[in-house]
Amino acid sequence: MKTINYILKSCVLLLTVSSIVACKDKLPEGIDSSDKYTELKSIKLLNAGENGDLVLEGVIDQDKKLVTFPRIDPLTDFSALKFEAVVSDGAVLEQNTYSIQFGEGQTERSIVFKVVNSPRTGEYLSKIALKLPPIGAEFSTPSIYDFTNNPIGNPLYPTYVGQLTRSAGFDGKHVLVVSRQGGTNPHLLKVSDLKQGIINKMDVNTTGMGVGTFAIETGALIGGDMIVTNLSGSWAFGHTLSMYYYEDYETNYNKPPIKTSFNGDGVTQTRFGDNLSYNLDENGNGNIISINNPSPAVILRVSVSNFTQITGAKLLPMPQYTTLNMSYNRVGRTGEYIMTSYDIAMRVMDSEGSILYTDNGTVFPANLSDARVLTFNGARYLLALSVPRTGLLNTTLCLYDITPGKNVVEALEFFAKKDPIDRHPIFEHSFDYTGNSGGAQIARTAWNIIKDDEGNDSILQIFGSLTDAGFAIVEFPKNVQYED
Repeated sequence: MKTINYILKSCVLLLTVSSIVACKDKLPEGIDSSDKYTELKSIKLLNAGENGDLVLEGVIDQDKKLVTFPRIDPLTDFSALKFEAVVSDGAVLEQNTYSIQFGEGQTERSIVFKVVNSPRTGEYLSKIALKLPPIGAEFSTPSIYDFTNNPIGNPLYPTYVGQLTRSAGFDGKHVLVVSRQGGTNPHLLKVSDLKQGIINKMDVNTTGMGVGTFAIETGALIGGDMIVTNLSGSWAFGHTLSMYYYEDYETNYNKPPIKTSFNGDGVTQTRFGDNLSYNLDENGNGNIISINNPSPAVILRVSVSNFTQITGAKLLPMPQYTTLNMSYNRVGRTGEYIMTSYDIAMRVMDSEGSILYTDNGTVFPANLSDARVLTFNGARYLLALSVPRTGLLNTTLCLYDITPGKNVVEALEFFAKKDPIDRHPIFEHSFDYTGNSGGAQIARTAWNIIKDDEGNDSILQIFGSLTDAGFAIVEFPKNVQYED
């Protein structure tokens, strides 16, 4: 075996080989190289801690080729840090020096160690992280309640076939399934039942539904209330954009809803509602936003008060042609909106359709859909669902950590400056679906935070649904300590 020392110099963490001790035999010509091992046997980080007296042992997962170190006290004298590594006999590290810089707001960086024993090479991914007060969620132990094609979960939820269920809602207590299987068939499912694998439909009253290209298309659960919306069509024949409102839905889901219709006053009368972004607060104030179908595409913003009153409407400019599944989700109570589709780069917009930020298409996959921003336990995350498209096939529920930054635009700018190796989602869950429902691939995401008895964030719940792919709920506890 060979022991190699590395020095981390200054706060930019410069790793330098300082000495090599090895036993190496001269190999005859033409010898079989099957014994050329490239294993990282062990690795230690020396001189850590405020007093420089800590030795941090790296934990090596040989199957995943992953090295995990305890987090480093930020009061450490970084110029005195030193790595000590043991590798296979005859092997060396490909590089003698490794430079890692922490950008503004960054607390973790990645490095790849390549162990070379010619002609073989072994790679190990290692992370260097600062030990700071814990924020956000703990992602190593998620609870997953899956009703997709993923074999770890339950069977695919039965209404997700034939493009008959294109939308769903979620608020932590219930899942709203907006389905046309067997007719107009919106229904609720208790999350507590789903956690036990139990399907117990609570049929939603559909009195007054029927007009439109489809009688129902999308829906949402907001502040204890519920909305189901149709897909408008030829408004000249009365196929207006219609919303059906259920106040206190847990009590009134089986009672006739209050119907509110937008008849297109001053707006081109066409098909809206294939996908609908419900930017409403718990009192039902805000807006709903949709794109029309077919092209030429325009964005319709309808202002809403108290869930049932239409107070205005406006057509917004389309920055780039996109598809009918576009989402335009407001970030909290700010003036920022996240615009995504399944074939254009993600954008940050304002309420008037002006572009505040455009991803270059290489930071986030272009097929991320229904992206929205949430905050939990002091951390900020971007939640989205990828949609299968050519070259980007799988359906995956994704969560990215975009905490640094005073607003979302700055957060995305910081994220884009990271090395590609550090720009992966902090959590992913596959729906194991690579089918193609054409333009009807409607992605829906949602999230909910469960508070503890003192009103602090305790559990983060995220939700994703896609046409013909099913839905999944994932729960994470808050991060309370680092597993050093």
